[in-house]
Amino acid sequence: DLSGHLARRLVRDHLEEADLILAMAAEHRSAMRQGFPEGVPRTFTLKELGRLLEALYPAPPEEAFDPDQLRRRVAEAEALRRSIGPVQPLDEDVVDPLGLSIETFRAVGWELARLRCNEAGFDGARQPDPGRRRVTPRCASRSAPTTRGSG
Repeated sequence: DLSGHLARRLVRDHLEEADLILAMAAEHRSAMRQGFPEGVPRTFTLKELGRLLEALYPAPPEEAFDPDQLRRRVAEAEALRRSIGPVQPLDEDVVDPLGLSIETFRAVGWELARLRCNEAGFDGARQPDPGRRRVTPRCASRSAPTTRGSG
């Protein structure tokens, strides 16, 4: 439920406090890097981080994430990014659906759900561990649902 969410202008304090800085588009990542160069090691596009983490962790994690694990994985993703050099894939950005059709909003939602699962390192549904307070994410599928045809 996002009804209580309010958009805020990004300010330096937000970036200084963040363990991870994610951008939906390469141009946003570039702007954050220019305005906050010390945050470069923690700044990725959503898709870039997903590719890096998928290369580092092809199997799902066995435990729920904690803040220290997040910081370690961000540092490892940055080290891998530095070691392979800049990669400019054609599909770096997540489409901004503002002003577009409901089908576009749905497609972006499916893409974000898939990316969230991939970036967390989850492949398939995971059940919560009853012995833990934190619940591991559940990802039903790595691919977007298909649209019904008229045939």
